[in-house]
Amino acid sequence: KTLPNIFLDEDYNISHSTIISGLGFYDLHKKKISEYLLQFFKNKFIFDNITDKIVVSGISFYKKYKIKIFTGIGDFQNALSALSLQNNNLIINLGTGSQIALVKQNMDNNFLNEYRPYFNKYLDCITHIPSGRSIELYLNIFNNKTDLFEKISSYSKNEILSAKLKFNLSNFSGAFNFKDGGFIKNINSSNWNIDDFLKGLLLSYINQYYELIETYYKNKYNKIYLVGGIAEKNYYIREILEEKLGSKIYQIDKLNSMIGGLNNLNNLNNL
Repeated sequence: KTLPNIFLDEDYNISHSTIISGLGFYDLHKKKISEYLLQFFKNKFIFDNITDKIVVSGISFYKKYKIKIFTGIGDFQNALSALSLQNNNLIINLGTGSQIALVKQNMDNNFLNEYRPYFNKYLDCITHIPSGRSIELYLNIFNNKTDLFEKISSYSKNEILSAKLKFNLSNFSGAFNFKDGGFIKNINSSNWNIDDFLKGLLLSYINQYYELIETYYKNKYNKIYLVGGIAEKNYYIREILEEKLGSKIYQIDKLNSMIGGLNNLNNLNNL
């Protein structure tokens, strides 16, 4: 069972593919539970029926009312639902956690990244990219983090680009490309101060996305979207990435993302 099922008084035994794929038994090629894994575990597990549509998955009772509960969808897929994504669109999601994803009609036979279902398409993803959690860990050495976030937002684009300190943000074990933890390079007596620290931290944060896109997605995308709360706090993130990648980036704010997502879920359901 998946998380949405716990709210059901009458369970219709239906789960969305974007939810059930997270259990590790979903065969993305065949779009069903893997027969091989079922046999390997000697059929000890029973799974819901799988749908790519948003349908009624059961009923919850409240007083005299019967409340229809619809199939939940994966949190990452839900965050992207406002964008009306097309094939070869690239999405950069900047939040407490972070992902990059390329929308594809089909999966490659030889792929380097993680694939996730996205209604009738696929997301070619890099997940667990160091983001808000990693930034906060570095800022924990200071007393007032609220003032620091305001200070970061006050720097000009040229000030950020002039930063010399280089941060490795993979400072927690689940982070993409984690090895021995995070670190700071290029420290010297002239740049070991709060301003250079913050500018270097922000530029290193931006550069990791540039490097990942150049390494894994170069010449594969036709449009880039930027979403997430961190992007809203400093619009130079978008400007610097545009300059480095040589591509226009469309930024979607959180409110429009939520409203647009609710509107588009019905459209996605009709694909």
